[in-house]
Amino acid sequence: MPLQRLSPEPTTFLQSLETVTATLLYPSESDEPITVHHFTLKQVGERFSTSDLQKLFFPDQAPDEPIDAEWAILERLDTNGYQYFFKHYLDKITQFAHGEIVYWEPAYREQATKWRVLRDLLLDNLIHQRWFKVNTGGVRKRIYVAGQLPQIDFDTDTNGITAQAGDWFVLSTVSIES
Repeated sequence: MPLQRLSPEPTTFLQSLETVTATLLYPSESDEPITVHHFTLKQVGERFSTSDLQKLFFPDQAPDEPIDAEWAILERLDTNGYQYFFKHYLDKITQFAHGEIVYWEPAYREQATKWRVLRDLLLDNLIHQRWFKVNTGGVRKRIYVAGQLPQIDFDTDTNGITAQAGDWFVLSTVSIES
């Protein structure tokens, strides 16, 4: 049964994420870099939860004292997590519900193109995506996007597709909020 891998290898996917995020800053009062983290299925398990976030990024905090985090699904364009993370960063023209229209300048439009590459990498390759915002006190909020890279194989004899759980990738950054 000859198999053709349809999903990227974890190391290749990690390099792609690192390349696209290297030139992106998360817009806030102080633009912050985006860091890419890679965890194995064994380190996380089948689903990424707030307790995984705490274990991996806040190991000094007691397990019985949970972190102050909110989360949302980020698997499709219409989900809250998608809206919370990407906001209007993908737009070259932003049209608001109340009628206002913003035509972005060239530098912003160039960044929007880079944000679209990141969006496509996430939406085209990851499953079980979640957006998290962690309040660590004060105006700095830590933002995380987690998703799992499945191994997808195509059987050229049967035209069947198989998928199995794979590694987890997490983007982390900071947002300034009052």
